Amino acid sequence: MSMNSDPDYSSLESRFYIALGRYMQTFSYLDLNLGLCIRLLVNRNDVKASHPLLERLSTQQKLDVLKESIFYKYANDKPKMISDFDKWFKKASQTKASRNRYVHGVWELVPKLKETPIRFTPISWAAGTGKPMQTKDEEQQMALSDFEKIVAEMNAVSHKFSKLREKYGI
Repeated sequence: MSMNSDPDYSSLESRFYIALGRYMQTFSYLDLNLGLCIRLLVNRNDVKASHPLLERLSTQQKLDVLKESIFYKYANDKPKMISDFDKWFKKASQTKASRNRYVHGVWELVPKLKETPIRFTPISWAAGTGKPMQTKDEEQQMALSDFEKIVAEMNAVSHKFSKLREKYGI
């Protein structure tokens, strides 16, 4: 490809890597925004006060801390806020398992598998061996359109969270 030509985004490989990049970027933004929200809830006057806590938390732990903080702080004063966030937390938890697996797994494009060219293999570490152990039972094959739906779902969860933060000022 010359420097002057546009990349062929319609190709299977290009679409796959664009979708994978969007998934990872959206996940990172969601994780960042969870931390920013917790910072504000912990101490609006000194947002850095929460950094020692945040640096130890996984994304799931951030979700748990955020939910607990919002519900504790606003349960009596803002029932609509609690209801809105409760719906969001339920949706976010539905995507939790796939989110964690997808970020910490191996993605491959196998074009010879025409119907399901996307292969995802989660990695679990064998206890005490220090070597990756892959379990074939957990491997997933999917069509590009199925993967793009997963990316759209992650984007919707992240976008809704941003809208709730904006609506409620946190």
